[in-house]
Amino acid sequence: MTGTREGAFVRRAPYATFVVRQDERTIRVVVKGEIDMTCEDAFQDVAAHVETLLDDQPRPVFVDTVALSFCDAAGIPFLLRLEGAALRTATEFCVDNPQPRVRRLLEIVGLSHLIET
Repeated sequence: MTGTREGAFVRRAPYATFVVRQDERTIRVVVKGEIDMTCEDAFQDVAAHVETLLDDQPRPVFVDTVALSFCDAAGIPFLLRLEGAALRTATEFCVDNPQPRVRRLLEIVGLSHLIET
């Protein structure tokens, strides 16, 4: 399901919810639940939405993962697509608040530079 709620873009997957909020300074993608291969359609929709926002007005992109309890390798291309979109518009990209399992996955695949310190 895709929609907007209180000015936010919301996309649900079987085990995860993605909420994209923006203001004039930042774009924040809040991810809740579990990311796996069942999120593929949601990844595409959310990434396309963020790319459109960046095309309209470049600004830093933050992915808040404090409520993300699981992420397997299926989430890596999604994060890389968002990072690429931010780089194309010369803006910052980072992953905020990763839980230990998510942090470890990013470290294993060589993406620890995405974690906000």
